[in-house]
Amino acid sequence: MLFMSLSLSFISAYMFTMVSSPLGLGIIVIIFSFFISMSMSLLCVTSWFSLLLFMLFLSGMMIIFVYICSLASNENYFYSISVVY
Repeated sequence: MLFMSLSLSFISAYMFTMVSSPLGLGIIVIIFSFFISMSMSLLCVTSWFSLLLFMLFLSGMMIIFVYICSLASNENYFYSISVVY
């Protein structure tokens, strides 16, 4: 389980370099922090530290999302599947 969680976190870190829009970057950072929190939950005795870390990342991403939405409110977001393959 730990190997799968770490491999998924490496995949999400690799996908971070492919995305250029702020919304996509925010989603990938949230997914990355979820996988890191899951791997920390498996390694630690209690899961409070991983929950605290995930909530800290999530609150920071909410603040950054509000800031980016106020800066670029009218930009269109286009998703291309050909970049992934």
